[in-house]
Formats: sequence, structure tokens, C-alpha cells
Amino acid sequence: MCLFADNQTEIEIISQLPLLSSSRWCDVFADINVAGVDKGTGLCEIANFYGLNPSFTVAFGDGGNDIPMLRRAGIGVAMGNASDNVKDHADFITDTVDDDGIKYALQYLGII
Repeated sequence: MCLFADNQTEIEIISQLPLLSSSRWCDVFADINVAGVDKGTGLCEIANFYGLNPSFTVAFGDGGNDIPMLRRAGIGVAMGNASDNVKDHADFITDTVDDDGIKYALQYLGII
């Protein structure tokens, strides 16, 4: 679920819903999830489904909701347009989305 609210309103709402958690990805939006479930757990579930070790994955992100995924991936790549907080959790920082950052990172990593 996506919540359209400022940070203070998000905190007030989530404090009343103990089975949910939130992760903000811009100033006006936040993702609302079941507590303990985020993009990082999603990455691990998909990797496990395909018989892969999550440490052999590459994840790309640019928002605060991507941080758990970047941390759980073998290589977490922050897009150049990501906030400094997101970049702090990445193993590699690539170009922006508009400047073909994913292609650049895949070439840099020798994947393509």
C-alpha cells in the first residue's frame, strides 16, 4: 500500500498499527507493508524460489524503500539520482535513471 502523507502523519498512523511498518521513498509518499516484509525479504524469497543464494544477486534502487533490498543483495547499486541516505547503503553508485545508469552498472560489473 502507498501512503500519501507527510512524515509526521506517517508516524502517527503507523504507531496505531503495530502489525504494519513503513518505508519512505520521497517527501510525500511511503510504502506500508506487513511488519518485517520489505523489498529485502522479497529479494530473498525470489532468490530462494529460483534456488539462488541472495549473495549472488544485484539490486538497483533509488528510494528509501529500496535500502533493505540493497543491503541484502550481493551487490546493491544506488542510482545516481538516489538520496545520500540510499547511496550510503549501496556497494556501487551508478549514473542516474535518465542517463542509463542500469546499463552502465551492468557493463561496469561485467554482466553485459
